[in-house]
Amino acid sequence: MQLLTSNNKLGKSVSGWHILGLHMLPGISAGVGDLCPQRGECYQVCLAWAGHGLRPNVRQARKARAVLLFRKPDEFCMRLHIELEDALCTAKDAGCCLAVRLNVFSDILWSEHSAVYGVLRAWARKGVRFYDYTKHTEEPDRSIYGDSTRMCYSWSERSTAVPSWAEWVSVVGDVVPSGLCRSQFMHWEELADGDKDDLFFLRGSGIQMLSPKGLARKKGAASGFVSVLP
Repeated sequence: MQLLTSNNKLGKSVSGWHILGLHMLPGISAGVGDLCPQRGECYQVCLAWAGHGLRPNVRQARKARAVLLFRKPDEFCMRLHIELEDALCTAKDAGCCLAVRLNVFSDILWSEHSAVYGVLRAWARKGVRFYDYTKHTEEPDRSIYGDSTRMCYSWSERSTAVPSWAEWVSVVGDVVPSGLCRSQFMHWEELADGDKDDLFFLRGSGIQMLSPKGLARKKGAASGFVSVLP
């Protein structure tokens, strides 16, 4: 079982970049801990339950990674170290930089997993560009993510304001949530197509627009998951 893998979005070609992600089951669905403590309605419509996630073998692999993290952290760290080393060598051989999304379906604060935290900090110093989407309002850990531009705040129905550190905000739908006032909206430089590629941090700042997929598409605006800028 590989810890770091790709998917349709991560695999989209971005010149000069090799992109991988850590796919684990979200929330408490792996039965070993809470991988998304700030989750809201997004948990019910998470892409973990759509597409390849419907396949038993894929779901089992995502669960197995979470179980390994919580129950055998030393083994998890050893595998992660080896895979990051191999991935960085592959990227450099191709003349690329390596980017790794640590929470594809989860939203873990890595400082709470001390052994893994050390591995991530070490590889960040070696040039691996870690990035993420999060609902946590705490400022991103600079020892892993470098700076706040590599963390995109995920707006949800529970959000009341955008954290002061956020340079990027992700929104599901083709409109902006009502909780984002117009003055906040004007702060960002651009609206970006989040389905085109995943490397928002290559651009200045903005709102990452993500089209509803799977269950989110079925629920739509009627659920309050997507609403309109006032």
